[in-house]
Amino acid sequence: MPDAPSKQKRRDRARPRRQRNEQDDEKGALREWVDPIVFAVVVVLIVRAFFVDMFQIPTPSMEKNLLVGDYLFVSKLHYGYRTPITLGIPFTQIYVPGVRLPHTRLPGFDDVDRGDAVVFNYPADPHPVDRKMHYIKRVIGMPGDTLSVRDKVVHIDGEPRPLGKKMEQQWTAYKSDPRVRLSGRRLARIGVDSAWATRSPTKVRVNATTSAARRLQALAYIDSVRAFIADRRTADYQLFPPGRNYS
Repeated sequence: MPDAPSKQKRRDRARPRRQRNEQDDEKGALREWVDPIVFAVVVVLIVRAFFVDMFQIPTPSMEKNLLVGDYLFVSKLHYGYRTPITLGIPFTQIYVPGVRLPHTRLPGFDDVDRGDAVVFNYPADPHPVDRKMHYIKRVIGMPGDTLSVRDKVVHIDGEPRPLGKKMEQQWTAYKSDPRVRLSGRRLARIGVDSAWATRSPTKVRVNATTSAARRLQALAYIDSVRAFIADRRTADYQLFPPGRNYS
């Protein structure tokens, strides 16, 4: 029959072995979580870098079609994948200044057509092209077209293009009583998204579709609603590229 000291030695040898097994189990459980997460992150980065990117709409410039907060999945293959221009952290504006990579745009399997909603890099952003802010707009002009806006109507090569039913523009609402306040809730009920005061207490500027402007004019305390047309002699410096005195 073994003596007490030998039993104690076996227990002492068994204790570190159990501790190692417990540590291995903990590491195994941790890897079960870490490995799938790392794999998912790598897959997402590859998909976003080469195939499909995701964007969220931050502003109401395309409301009635795209709402603030909407998420979009945008194909990078339809118009051709553009290889990186800078060296840095993907999907951020962190890059190595002064380093420019040789780049090209690979062939796509579709062409940009008039009316397409496209995501592009904002030209006025001072960062390199692949680090510029992303904008989404609808294509209206094609290479070689001559565009002009006359009395709120877009003309392409001299031919008028009627406004879309969901397209908003600026209107001036003339109130019959300057004390009447047009609340945001009241305007939202008739489809007017935004409004702001002018220097005149009887005039309010609004963004609205043509149908919403008609509903606004039908209110008892509104005398008339007219499309806002800027003075043609006034240059608009918000247009790109700047400094050309567009009017």
